[in-house]
Amino acid sequence: MDRFDNNVTNGIKDPVRQLFPVMVFNAVDEGTLAIDPQTTTVKAIQDQPSAGALAARGGAYPYIWTAVDALPGGMALSSNGVISGTPKTQGTYMAQVRVTDQLNNTAMAIVTIEVAPPPTAP
Repeated sequence: MDRFDNNVTNGIKDPVRQLFPVMVFNAVDEGTLAIDPQTTTVKAIQDQPSAGALAARGGAYPYIWTAVDALPGGMALSSNGVISGTPKTQGTYMAQVRVTDQLNNTAMAIVTIEVAPPPTAP
């Protein structure tokens, strides 16, 4: 049976007489979108590759992450929520990040990036 021309020569005996619309949703909202505060501190070591993953809950997956403020030199935030890179300067940095879900809900948080000095040789 062909929905568009009611061709019943393919073995289906009953032509389509009525169409019923079905609503389709791309996403299901799982509550208020929020950034998990347990993931908002990233520890790194100066001049060494480092990474830390941010996490969100609620909203409608997938999430897209963006840095609102500049991150320490040598580090970047990927769209999937991973802060990574090789930081150039030690210190404690704070930056605001935003997560946006599929339904265009947003949440923001301050992330702390602690860059420790490189280990000293014995």
